[in-house]
Amino acid sequence: MAKGAKQRSAVGGVPGEWKSPLAGGRLLLLSPFSAKHRRVTADLAKHRNEVVAAIADTVCFIHVSPGGELEALREQVRQRAKPKAMEYVPEDAQH
Repeated sequence: MAKGAKQRSAVGGVPGEWKSPLAGGRLLLLSPFSAKHRRVTADLAKHRNEVVAAIADTVCFIHVSPGGELEALREQVRQRAKPKAMEYVPEDAQH
């Protein structure tokens, strides 16, 4: 089990359905945060999203508010040209 998973399991526990994949090496839990970060803040969420986007092959944005944090992240992803940025637009919003 990854070091971070051991630390987190002492705090909140690993969900039962994750135990077998973790033990079998089929699931990897990554966290850019230390154990001292127990609550999500806006800054931590922004950092988490940047880390996930940086390691992803494709990023899909479901809803992006103009001027919001996801709009800024989408622009970062587009400028980086890796990963590929996709955006879902509901059919009723296309008309």
